[in-house]
Amino acid sequence: MRRAASLTWLSFITGMTVMASELAASRLVAPSFGSGTSSGERLP
Repeated sequence: MRRAASLTWLSFITGMTVMASELAASRLVAPSFGSGTSSGERLP
């Protein structure tokens, strides 16, 4: 039971980390390549 709970927590943390890194990568790469979804979404 404890193993399943820790596994779920680990997968949750991994998913959040992957999402955050993908979001940061899209924000860093999109402006330099000019392939952003919208200019209004870009941070100053």
